[in-house]
Amino acid sequence: MNRAGLVVFFYILPAFLFSEESFVNLKFDRESWNIGLEGLSGSLSSEQDYLKKSIPYLLKQELSSSEIHVLSSDEVARYKISMVEEADKELIAQLSQNYSSRDQLLFNTDSTKASLDSIDETITALDEERLKLAFTDKSLIKTADMLNVNWIKVNDDDEYITPDRFRPSVTVEQYDLDFLISGEVREIEGFYLIDIYGFLPSSEGLLTIYSGTGSIDEIESMAIQIANELRSIILGRAWAILTVETDDPDALIYSDGELIGIGSAELKTAEPGSVLLEAIGEDNSYWSREADLTALVINDYSGMLSPVEMEFLTLDSNPSGSDVYIGARWAGKTPLNLPRYHERNIWVTVKSDGYYDKSFEVSMESPETMFFELVVEELSEREIFDLRKNDFYKSLGRFTFSLVGPVVTGGIFSNYGSKYNSYAYEYARTSDMTYHDLAVDMERNYNISYGIFWGTIGLSSGLLADVFVKLSRYIKAAEALAE
Repeated sequence: MNRAGLVVFFYILPAFLFSEESFVNLKFDRESWNIGLEGLSGSLSSEQDYLKKSIPYLLKQELSSSEIHVLSSDEVARYKISMVEEADKELIAQLSQNYSSRDQLLFNTDSTKASLDSIDETITALDEERLKLAFTDKSLIKTADMLNVNWIKVNDDDEYITPDRFRPSVTVEQYDLDFLISGEVREIEGFYLIDIYGFLPSSEGLLTIYSGTGSIDEIESMAIQIANELRSIILGRAWAILTVETDDPDALIYSDGELIGIGSAELKTAEPGSVLLEAIGEDNSYWSREADLTALVINDYSGMLSPVEMEFLTLDSNPSGSDVYIGARWAGKTPLNLPRYHERNIWVTVKSDGYYDKSFEVSMESPETMFFELVVEELSEREIFDLRKNDFYKSLGRFTFSLVGPVVTGGIFSNYGSKYNSYAYEYARTSDMTYHDLAVDMERNYNISYGIFWGTIGLSSGLLADVFVKLSRYIKAAEALAE
C-alpha cells in the first residue's frame, strides 16, 4: 500500500466511521411474511390423486387463524443484510449510469467542463454513500417486530405452487417467500405415507416437519397434527393449545377477560403462561380457574358452574328499550335488573340503533339504580359519503335489475299480438271457428301481458326516480366531503 493509501486508511476512514453522518437510514418496507404451499408430489392411483391437493387444503384451513408472525433475531438479521444489499445494488446501478454518461461526454467535443464536473460530483457522492452503507451499524437499522402472514396465490385458479422439491431455494426466490411448505403422499398396501417438509431461506436444506402413516379415514386427523407442527414456525414462536369444556352448553367462556367460546372453547394459538379462565351461565352461575399454559401441548380444562352470591341493581336508559349485554351475551332490554357479584365485576354494554354504545363495569360498589342518557350517533362526513354511495349503487342495481321485466313482458305481449293477428286473418279467410277461438285466447293473453308490461314500466320508472334521488344525495355528500 502506498503512502497516500495509508493516509486514507489511518486518518480519513476512521474519521468517516465515527462521524454522525456515516449512518445510512434504510426503510424497512416489507409488509408481510410470505408462505408458499406446494401441492404434494407422489405416486397415487387416479381415484386417490385428489389427496395431493386436498391435504394442503386441509393444512391451510387449519392454519388460517395464524395471522401474525413474530420475527426471530435470525430473521431480523437476514432482513437487515437484505436491505443493505438492495440499497448497494441501487447505488451501483446509479454509478453505472453516471459513468456511462461521463464516458459519452468525454468523447463529445461539445461537452463543457461544467457538465463533466457535475457528473464527477454525483459519482463522488454515490461513492461516499456506498462507503457509508458498507460501514453502517446494522444494529441501528430498524425493522418490524412482527409481520402479517400472507399465503401466496399463484393465480386465481390455483392456490398451490407446482412441486419442485429439489430446488426449493429457487422457488423461494421466485415468489419472494419466507417459508415454503412441500411434501409427498404415497399409498402403501391401503395406507398412506405422508411426508411434509419446510424450507426457510436461512436453512441449508429441507426441514422434515412430519412423517406418518394412516388410513384414508385418518387423513384429516393427520393434517391437524401436521398443522400443529407447522404453527410454531408460522407464528414465529411456540404457542399453547387451550381447550375448555363446561357443563353448561350456553356458558360464555373467557380467557383473561376475552370471550373465546360458548359452552366449549379451543384456542390453538394461546399465549403460554398464566391466564384466568372464567365461565358465566345464563342463570349467572360461575366457574373460574387460574391456568398455567404450557407451550406445544394441549392444555385441557373442564369446569362445573355453580351458583354465586349476588345482588341486583336496576338499569334504565333513554331511549327506553335499549339492548343490554353482559359481556357478549344479550341480557334483555332496559329497564332491567342486573346482577352485582360479591367476588367479581362484570362488563355491561347498552346499545340502541342510532345512538353511541355505553359500556361500563358493574361491581358491588355500583349504585342500586343506574340511568344512562344515550348520545345520538352523529355520522362523519366520510361515513355519510360512504352511506350515500352505497344507497346510490343499491338503487342503481335495483333499477337495472327491474329492466328485465319490461324487456321480457314486452316480448311476450308482442308475441301474443302477432299470434292474434295471424289467427284473426286465418279466421277471416276461412271462417274456421278453430282460428276464431285461438284468436280470442291470444287477444286475452295479449291484454293481460300488455297490462303487466305497463306495470313493469311503472315499477322501473319509480326505481329510476329513486336512482336520481339517491344520486343527488350522493353528489351532495361528495361535495361536502371535498370542502
